[in-house]
Amino acid sequence: MVKESFGMTMGEATKTISVVQSIVAVVGLIVVLILNAAITV
Repeated sequence: MVKESFGMTMGEATKTISVVQSIVAVVGLIVVLILNAAITV
């Protein structure tokens, strides 16, 4: 779906999705750590 929408090759789409998922995971982890610190104080 992403591939067709942006006219990417399969390789480009896979790399893009991997990068986006990594960013989402890191941001999610940071948010959880901040919330944990805020709740335990």
